[in-house]
Amino acid sequence: MRVASGLVLLLFVTALSSGQTKREPTPHRDLSGTWKLNREKSALRVFAETAPEMVVIAQSEKQIEFKRQIRGRLSSVTYLLDGNEQVVSTFDHHERLARAHWSKGSLIIEERTVARFHDMPDVEDAEKVTMRWILSADGKALTERNSEQSTTSVFELQE
Repeated sequence: MRVASGLVLLLFVTALSSGQTKREPTPHRDLSGTWKLNREKSALRVFAETAPEMVVIAQSEKQIEFKRQIRGRLSSVTYLLDGNEQVVSTFDHHERLARAHWSKGSLIIEERTVARFHDMPDVEDAEKVTMRWILSADGKALTERNSEQSTTSVFELQE
């Protein structure tokens, strides 16, 4: 009898504590807008030519789309924000895979390239890229940090 009442008490306390530790998902800052590169505030290194002059971002709860303008050419890529890996582009026998998720208030995008050939094992490209997008407290500056390329791009919101 004593064991049964102790078990009931334990289950009750466990149920109460699990309800208290449940947290609502943290709302993430909206990165949507038209952003222009500020070269003076950026640290672009030798990769300056591949930095986009302009980035247009459209964000919803489930995905984020980046439209980039690099040397007058436009490109677009959409990432799901669920943290699962997805194919974001294909070229020849290669797939560019990406995983986007939020961490400590920043958007993290991890990309890698895999070569796929018929009747051969997949070959992963040596280049893996992690981009960290950080919005300033006032929402007027967006910083992209790319540690693999040792670059920091600072974009200013265009109003």
